[in-house]
Amino acid sequence: MCCHNKALLGQSVLATAILQFTTTVAVPLFFMANGALLMSRPLDLKKHLTKTGMLVTAVFAWRLLTWFLVMPFDTKTYSQIGAVNLINYLLGGTTSAYIPVEDYWYMYRLIAIYLFLPIIKLAYNHDSKVFKYLMVIMFVSAFVVTEIDFIFELASKS
Repeated sequence: MCCHNKALLGQSVLATAILQFTTTVAVPLFFMANGALLMSRPLDLKKHLTKTGMLVTAVFAWRLLTWFLVMPFDTKTYSQIGAVNLINYLLGGTTSAYIPVEDYWYMYRLIAIYLFLPIIKLAYNHDSKVFKYLMVIMFVSAFVVTEIDFIFELASKS
């Protein structure tokens, strides 16, 4: 939770480095824990798709509710946002106006993982050794991409 509260760390270069490291590690660990729990039990496709549908519905409902609760306080900004932006927002995109739930970007990644889980589970059950190598490659590449983005961001500021 400290990853999302820069005030706890301050604004120094060291604090920024610590924040970058913790955010880089925390998200993959969250997904790995979720994957470990999902991969350790048998897959009931109907039950899995029902739960995934409930997750999608809950995320859409939460974002829509937040939209309608925040909108009255900033009518000028929100009046400029049309139906296309609302659909983009519900699908996990951002808008020109700040809406508090935009921080839940990971929910859409989680939904994507849940949608691909039947295929991943099939590959895991077929050949777990190859699957483990694939997971290591994906894990490492997630760090590399994040760090390259961070380096480019720092370079663009100088």
